[in-house]
Amino acid sequence: MGGTVCKDVRTGERILFLGIPEAGKTTALYFLKMQEVVTTIPTHGYNSEVVEIYGKSREIWDIGGLVERRDDFLFCLQEVALVVFFIDCSDSERKYALALKKLELALCEDELLKCPVAIVANKQDLSTNITVERLYADLSGQEYLQKRFWKVHPCSFATGDGVPLLLRWVDKYFGKEKKLKTEEQPKPRRRRRRRVAHSSFKASSTQRQLTFMSVRDQGDVGNGDAGMVNHFLGNDDAL
Repeated sequence: MGGTVCKDVRTGERILFLGIPEAGKTTALYFLKMQEVVTTIPTHGYNSEVVEIYGKSREIWDIGGLVERRDDFLFCLQEVALVVFFIDCSDSERKYALALKKLELALCEDELLKCPVAIVANKQDLSTNITVERLYADLSGQEYLQKRFWKVHPCSFATGDGVPLLLRWVDKYFGKEKKLKTEEQPKPRRRRRRRVAHSSFKASSTQRQLTFMSVRDQGDVGNGDAGMVNHFLGNDDAL
């Protein structure tokens, strides 16, 4: 473990373990696989295991921190459902700065732009130079985190502290994309048609009908009245 390049590229969505060297990625992978702490060596390639998380089989890829060339791990970025990025909180300021830079570069890859990311504040059992509060302060407002689900998880894979909460979050947000609110566009105003001429015609027809009814209701209609009726009906020729 930790020394070979895995060529067995399985199908399906996977979880990526990322971070700088000695951040605890390989230790975490085999802690989840074997439920115990094992001795590891720096990974020069890739490790891949299928791990049970809340009754679901999840494929985890541990990309070694020594892999620097982008072309060497591009094939691992396909069908990624979630990223777990490890930061050694007992590291020096220099390594902490390198870790933040690597985090930004990784999450700006086109294939990972919307992937949820769990940021593991690892090795909490040791003296912590980097606190969880500082991590949140340094990461909040970063543009590459705004369009995804993300959270900082204090953990120790040497003792198991914080691991159950991390796995619960991983299970909840596996494969989920953050839905962004978009501003509603104003609805176009509908132009009202002018119907003046048509309305005038209808009013004139109604007026004729009412006048005819009024004349008819008077009873006997004389010659003069008959002429009036014919006039309203447009039958002037009948006169």
